[in-house]
Amino acid sequence: MLIHEFFTPLTLIQGYLQLTAAGKFSSFSEEAQSQLKIVCQQTNKLIRIVSELLAYEQMKSGQLRIVPQHCPVAELLKQAVQALPFNSKQIAVILSLKTKFVSVWADPLYTTLLLSHLLNNAIKFSPTHSIVTLTVKLSKSAESQSQKHDFYLQNSLNQDSFSTPVWIDFPSSFDIPEADSVLFQVKDRGIGIPPEELEKIFECFYQVDRSDSRPYNGLGLGLGICHQIVHLHGGRVWVERTLRGGSVFYFTVPVYPPASH
Repeated sequence: MLIHEFFTPLTLIQGYLQLTAAGKFSSFSEEAQSQLKIVCQQTNKLIRIVSELLAYEQMKSGQLRIVPQHCPVAELLKQAVQALPFNSKQIAVILSLKTKFVSVWADPLYTTLLLSHLLNNAIKFSPTHSIVTLTVKLSKSAESQSQKHDFYLQNSLNQDSFSTPVWIDFPSSFDIPEADSVLFQVKDRGIGIPPEELEKIFECFYQVDRSDSRPYNGLGLGLGICHQIVHLHGGRVWVERTLRGGSVFYFTVPVYPPASH
């Protein structure tokens, strides 16, 4: 009840702020526009916190449900990047699709939330002017499912759609192998995760830096919720350290529904 009491007025405030920032009511000076952008960012941050708390409560009570359907991967990536907050650190996001003719059997809302959180985390923990890479490729797991669906052509991405600098790398020639899942990989060049923390990073409310003076805020719920979303899809999620100190987050989503669907 408390979460819903917060959520309703916050979304109303967010809506009017966005209309005001878009100049629907009046024009503002450049300085006022800058201050208004900060207010919008902080409001969006509050809504993300309340949304995480709501998802956590649903997860804890077993009420977090996914509604899977055929989702073109390119469209999921487009929505995830557009949902990213303003990037003041000027970090470039590179999207690399190893195949264009693929869709996944997934809940579009929660998969977009999952991608947005991993990208936002990568940006948050990366140094200014660095690069975050999201790579998507077909993968064949150890246990193949029995039903498949036709791959769909989806090529609606273009640079004009994004506020964050985005480069799109499509292969010139490609072949669709037998595969039962799609592997998503989010790589950053940030501060990295200590080896002893890798097993705990997906626990709810867990923070690698638990000091009062930690430079990065957050509740520590995002990765726990991401873990649950991937689990509900029947996929896997894990993290690895890179040789240069950054992190690589991986997760898989089925290409086609299970035989029992």
